[in-house]
Amino acid sequence: MPQIIRSIIYKKKALGMKIRGFMTRLYLKTLGGKCGTKLHIGSGVAFKHPPHKKIVFGNNITIGDNVIFDIEESAELIIGNNVKITGPCYIAASKKIQIGDSTLIAEYVSIRDSNHQSALDIDINQQALLSENVIIGRDVWIGRGCAIIKGSLIEAGSIIAANSVLNKPTSMNSVFGGSPAKFIKNRS
Repeated sequence: MPQIIRSIIYKKKALGMKIRGFMTRLYLKTLGGKCGTKLHIGSGVAFKHPPHKKIVFGNNITIGDNVIFDIEESAELIIGNNVKITGPCYIAASKKIQIGDSTLIAEYVSIRDSNHQSALDIDINQQALLSENVIIGRDVWIGRGCAIIKGSLIEAGSIIAANSVLNKPTSMNSVFGGSPAKFIKNRS
């Protein structure tokens, strides 16, 4: 009996994700964005700013519960095919964030392409943002609780270990971890 109940709950959740995906796809396209097929969206997913033409979602994307997209009108967000973002996560772009095909992003990840300047003569919240692109290659796995910040370039096949802070380029097929993240080993 518990297996039947679990199966019903799972099917209901999957149907809800498909319906929210269909509605989000329409929303993105209506406002000028691009969105491929098979978009699955969890509950509580939100866009802090209205979507626009510089937002591109590929095919077969799954976005988990409570993912927040904070994509400014002048910024680009490009998500490739077969990407899975587990919620909750926060993705904020003032310039450009690109996520490659077949990438996995675990829960509690923050991806931001900018931070505030820090001069002493002006309050921090009044200072301009410093922005650099964040590029995440294909077949990348970003572990739970990571912060991927401006200037990060995650090469194809890389793994970023849980709770790491990355602010620099990685090498292909490598594992990086720590705060700040450092090279740990090559994938073999």
